[in-house]
Amino acid sequence: NAKVVSVEPLNSLPEHQRQRVLAFMQRHLPAEHLTEDLREFLLGAHPAECSVRTNAVTHALEWHVPAPATPLKLWANPGLRPTRNALPQRPCLALDWATSTRPRARAGKGSA
Repeated sequence: NAKVVSVEPLNSLPEHQRQRVLAFMQRHLPAEHLTEDLREFLLGAHPAECSVRTNAVTHALEWHVPAPATPLKLWANPGLRPTRNALPQRPCLALDWATSTRPRARAGKGSA
C-alpha cells in the first residue's frame, strides 16, 4: 500500500536529543531524589526498557536513554493528498506565553 510507511521501532535517540532529554529529566527530577520504591521498580525493568541505571564508576543513580549503536535511518513521508471528505486545515497559532501580556508603561518624563 503506497499510503503505509514502515519504520523500524525507535529504541534510542540521536545524541543531541538524548542529551536534551537527560538534562530535562535531571533538572526536573534528579535521579538521586527518587524514592526507594520507585528506584527499585525502575531498576527492575527489562534492560531494553530501563530508564535509570547505576553509574559503573561513581555508583550513583542516573537517568538512562539509549544511544543508537548505528546512525538512525531516516524515512520519507509519502506525498498524501487529503481525501474528499477531509476537514479543511486551520493554521495553528503558536503563543509565546512569556510575551503574551501587554507591556507595562514605564515611569519617566511625562508620566503621572
